[in-house]
Amino acid sequence: MEEKDTIWLGKFAAHLAGLMEAKGMSQRRLATLSGISLGKINKVVHAKANLTLTTLRKLAEGLDLPPSKLLDFDAE
Repeated sequence: MEEKDTIWLGKFAAHLAGLMEAKGMSQRRLATLSGISLGKINKVVHAKANLTLTTLRKLAEGLDLPPSKLLDFDAE
């Protein structure tokens, strides 16, 4: 994976963690609501996994947010 990709994933992970915190949501709860395994949630939150559009959609559903909100962060 390129360094730029690693940086972007880290920023996405931090943004996702912030959205979860704002909703008072644990990784376990997000896993339950999104239908994504707890292990996968953990990897995404810690920037250890790339994700697909399907995973992005499921995360958004679990957080009760539009998918665009998950991508609304400063990637620079």
